[in-house]
Parts: sequence; C-alpha cells; structure tokens
Amino acid sequence: MRKGIRRNGVWLLMVLPLASCLDWIDVEDYVRPEPVPSPLVVVEPASGPLCGEASLAEVVALYCAQERELCQQWAECSTVFTPAEQCVAERESLCVERARYALAAGACLLPQAFAANSQNGCHESWLQALGACVLPTLQQVTAVAQLCQDEWTPGLIAKGDVCSYGVPGCAAPDSPDLRSACYYETSTGIDGGVCTWVPDLPRGAPCDADAGDYCNLTDGCLSSGVCGPRYQLGEGCAADNDCANGLCASGVCTDPEGFSCAERSCPISWTCQDSRCTRITRS
Repeated sequence: MRKGIRRNGVWLLMVLPLASCLDWIDVEDYVRPEPVPSPLVVVEPASGPLCGEASLAEVVALYCAQERELCQQWAECSTVFTPAEQCVAERESLCVERARYALAAGACLLPQAFAANSQNGCHESWLQALGACVLPTLQQVTAVAQLCQDEWTPGLIAKGDVCSYGVPGCAAPDSPDLRSACYYETSTGIDGGVCTWVPDLPRGAPCDADAGDYCNLTDGCLSSGVCGPRYQLGEGCAADNDCANGLCASGVCTDPEGFSCAERSCPISWTCQDSRCTRITRS
C-alpha cells in the first residue's frame, strides 16, 4: 500500500538528501513483474540557477556537501565496516553522477532554497536522522520533512519515462493536486526508475486508505479516510499507517521496541530478533 511518506519498503537507503525534497519510495508499489522501461530521455540542461555543465562544480559543492559528514558519522558505528574514505569516494562519485543526471534532465538546483534549508535546521536534522547507526523511523523522517523546502525545480522527463531513482528531473504534473518524482522501477541505480505522478492531497482532504492515496509529505492517509497527522504513542488507531511510529497493535499506537513479532510483523526500519522487534542497524 502506498501511504503518506511512502512507508512500505522505503529503506533502500540510497537516500539523497532533498532530491526533490524527500522523495521517499514505496518499492513494493513500483516493482512491476516484467518492467519494460522506455528509452532514457536525454535533454540539454535548462537555463536557470546553477544549470548547465559549466556550473557543475557549483552544483556539486552544494548538492554533495553532506556526503563526507555522513561517512564520518557512519564510520563510528560498530556495524559499519566500510572505511570512511572509501565511503566518501563511493558516495561523492555517485552524488556527482546524479547531479549531472539531474541537470541533463532539465532540473535546476536552487541556491536560495538550499540556503533556507541550511538555516531552518533541515540539513542538520537530515544529518542526525541519516547519520545515525540505526535506520531512521517514519516518525523521524516526517519530522525532517516538516522543515525542508524543495531544492530543485522540475525537469523535462515525461510521466512514464525512464529516470534516475530518487534524483530530480521528472516534469511537473499538469495539476496542483499531483506530485511527480522518479520512483523505483528496476533498480536504485542510474536509469532504474520511472517518472510517476501521485496524489498530493492537503491536510483534511478525503483520501482512500485502501487504495493507497498519498497525502502531502508530512501527513498520512488515515484509516478514517482523511489526510492528517499520524497519531502518537498511546492514541487509538485502526491501521499501522495511522501511527507515527508505524505500529498499531490492539487498536493503540504502540512502541515497536520489544514488541512481539510472533504476533505480527515489525514496521519498516525494524527487524525481528529473538521474536522481538528491534531497530535495524546500518551495515
């Protein structure tokens, strides 16, 4: 089911900070049995703030600024065995490739939005959530989403065409009630996604929880059939998506830590160890 911040299968953490502002992916919804992706649409970079190959170094300086900090934080985790410098080399190289891809797809990085996210705490919160030794929860991701502005303009890749998973470049929808992004299609690598339009419903709007309608980036499509903030621990619920922590047990939003997974499965970013839900560590 697709719900709110695309909760099921979101943790393919090839996560790019603010690629189209937190385009989290529900992999289960976008893995098709026999995908036949259309040819990649190659376009010239559009004119605008930091667009074009001539300014690629400027784009990279902003877009990839946090890669080294993340690698340094992960190097302190007991379950991560990749040396920090190897991590930096791999992530910075991939980040440059994705920046180049976004520009070629017609998207533009907006320095003013990037500066605003630096000032409003978005970048710092992103580093705290992604740099932790355990994978971030839905609740943590939502908290970050509330702070952040979109740092890229839409691109020129049409709906249904091949794109790079999690990277800007998809064309803007033709309706304000829709959001476009590159979703998982065949892989998390370059050209592994497809441009898709999904509902972008405001708080209070009716939605179909069973059909998996999306709401905005911070609300969920609740079991009541309305877009709204997910409930906190101890509040009543009817489905996992009602809860900020992703677990509705016996009609109450429940802390997954230590919850018996013999009764049911654990939420995303948790695993079942010794019959109890445990946060997934970064490896």
